Amino acid sequence: TNSARRAAREARDQPDTAVASLSTSKPKAEPRRTPKIGLPGYKIVKQRNTETGQYSLLIEIDYPKIEEGLQPRHRLMSCYEQKREPPNPKYRYLLF
Repeated sequence: TNSARRAAREARDQPDTAVASLSTSKPKAEPRRTPKIGLPGYKIVKQRNTETGQYSLLIEIDYPKIEEGLQPRHRLMSCYEQKREPPNPKYRYLLF
């Protein structure tokens, strides 16, 4: 008797499955997945052009787990955008 009452209560509490499936058929948005490229290693070399005498920096970054053909993003950031240090207009930040 208890199981019969329980089955009747569950049938009454649950709406019709066909109606429920129509109302919940909204497509689910998947979270954007960014590929993992591993912890980067880097090497910075200060160079001087022999013809013009100008100095330059050669920055080599190694991503050990990067997929073939994938290029990491980079951008230059102003000293006023960053919040870790007091702004110094002599500096710009290179982000990868």
